[in-house]
Amino acid sequence: MHLDYALEGYWLSKRRNLSPNTQRDYELTFRRFLEFMGSDTEVEEITSDDVECFLNFLTDELGLSDKTVINHFIALSSFWTWAERNLEVPHIIRGRVECPRYHRPQIVPFTPEEVRALLEHVSTKRPGIINGPKALEAADQLRCGIELSSSCWSIRASGSVS
Repeated sequence: MHLDYALEGYWLSKRRNLSPNTQRDYELTFRRFLEFMGSDTEVEEITSDDVECFLNFLTDELGLSDKTVINHFIALSSFWTWAERNLEVPHIIRGRVECPRYHRPQIVPFTPEEVRALLEHVSTKRPGIINGPKALEAADQLRCGIELSSSCWSIRASGSVS
């Protein structure tokens, strides 16, 4: 069966159970894979080496991040799980293609001094935003969130100043 027809079958079966974000990710993955392999490629002829080459292409030629390559890996593995069950073709990824590695970056929170330095530069006149000396006072008294808008830094209080 041609890859493009098999993917249509996958979508008929799976799409309704996927979130809109997952649908967009999978659509992009399958479009890229179809372009890489050719839509008239027979699903039964695709090998784990083809998948490895595709994942390398994503990194080396398209310069995609490790996390994006993992997302592509997951989408393809989902397709082959479906194809194994519904088209009776072997799962060419499970146990054959290693999932790419991703190291989640460590999130380092701002220190109180860094927050104060940011707040000292706040200059906004929007209602509902604490600014100037009151912002520094609020930062000491409340749990606050910092919002970066296209025009300024501002602080939104999540409670009230006592």
